[in-house]
Amino acid sequence: MKARRSLLAPIAVRSRFGDARSADCSDDHTNALSAASQDREMRILAKVLASIKIFPSDTSISLNALKEDVLKALPSSTSIYKFEEEPIAFGLVALVAHVLLPEEETGKMNDLEESLKSIKSVSEIQSIAVRRVSGK
Repeated sequence: MKARRSLLAPIAVRSRFGDARSADCSDDHTNALSAASQDREMRILAKVLASIKIFPSDTSISLNALKEDVLKALPSSTSIYKFEEEPIAFGLVALVAHVLLPEEETGKMNDLEESLKSIKSVSEIQSIAVRRVSGK
């Protein structure tokens, strides 16, 4: 009885040099150099989005004034994506700043945290999320 070969089963073939390899291997390979250059092109378009909760030092502090202080204190090459307000308790409202940072530069997150801590009307900050986003 002849063995039937399934069309779905992988087939091993011998190359002209005698080594066995899968028949579905193609000669069109991506080498490490081209993969790295493709990754670099992708990385240029990416940024880091950090969501930081900023707690004002008092309930009487205007959130609009706090937003202005945050904008002034931002390190260079960072920008605000958007602000949100989050009620905490007893009339205290925290400001959530979503900040875009360049991915290529190191230490920008530390610079951002230090600059936000240096604002007089800020009692505390909390990093909620840090994620990579694509776009220009």
